[in-house]
Amino acid sequence: MKKSSRIKKGIRTGIWGMLANIAIASGKLVAGILGRSTAIVADAVQNYSDALVNLATILGLKYSAKGPDEKHPYGHGRVEYIVAFVVEMVIIVASLEIFKVSLKQIIKATPIEYNTLAFVIVTVSASGKALLFVYYKLKNRAIGSPAIKAAALDSLGDTIIGFSVSVAYFFSRYTAFPLDGVCGIAISLIIAYSGIVLIKETMADIIGGTHNKEVCDKIEKLIAEYEIVQGAHDLMLHSYGLDKHIASIHIEVPYKLTFREAHNIADEIERRCLQELQIELVVHIDPANPHSREATAFADKIQDTLAKISNELTFHDLDWDSKERILKFDLEVPYSLQAEQESIKSAIELAFEEDIKLVYKIDFK
Repeated sequence: MKKSSRIKKGIRTGIWGMLANIAIASGKLVAGILGRSTAIVADAVQNYSDALVNLATILGLKYSAKGPDEKHPYGHGRVEYIVAFVVEMVIIVASLEIFKVSLKQIIKATPIEYNTLAFVIVTVSASGKALLFVYYKLKNRAIGSPAIKAAALDSLGDTIIGFSVSVAYFFSRYTAFPLDGVCGIAISLIIAYSGIVLIKETMADIIGGTHNKEVCDKIEKLIAEYEIVQGAHDLMLHSYGLDKHIASIHIEVPYKLTFREAHNIADEIERRCLQELQIELVVHIDPANPHSREATAFADKIQDTLAKISNELTFHDLDWDSKERILKFDLEVPYSLQAEQESIKSAIELAFEEDIKLVYKIDFK
């Protein structure tokens, strides 16, 4: 789907979701006032915050559609993340207020006035949230927006909360236990937890979190179509919104290729990546030297040494200069083994004779 079409559908989905959340929240607010239920009012406040999330999604998608300019050469895609962060902070504040009000409800033990109309409104509202969840899921199959996906998960949680409030409200007329206030506190904790999780995800997008595996797999799959490419590594991906990705990768090609031939391969991969995947890719060429018997033995020795430490350790770009007796290579070490960096170095250096000069670097992944 083209970027402009995806954004238009995303904005339209956000508008309908916002209107639905406002209607559901208003209904719950009326029900909460009629039944003097803190839990129902708390749930209504949360649904109003959902409408704010929808508004943030709409604004974010709209601004992310703006192209690059002199001050923002990579576009405006990350505006959506910033707006989402502000709204998520509002959700956290709302959850604290709900917790405070619910706690007062328990301490003062304010009686609830059961109202059949209020019960019906709450139950219908929960059903509305369930339908909204289905709507988001169906629309997001075509849009593929993380924001809409999050809204769908949020609606699923609201559906569970809504039916829980409905059940608590119904049975509160049969007991003096402050079931309503307890339910309100439970809702506030769920909202707070959801807000914290969303903030962590948004901050990862703003700061730069782990690579998008789906995007990386597409790049690697495209490069794998070239039989002349003997290996690929050091893929780096930078995201500037939902539709703006810039990446770089090292590929290994036969060392006998001329500079022009190697350049043409890299140029074709970059062009296809932009046209087919809408990703700006920079390809670095590494010459793949044929390994002598001695170099192959060194490669096996490195592999055996790394395997004794962890199967997650790998290496590439092996180059053996028999005349100068210099062995060059790159190590890939998971972040989980970062603390073992010195012991990994020691193990490799002990595996080779002193007259062999080791030149290598460690890349964390």
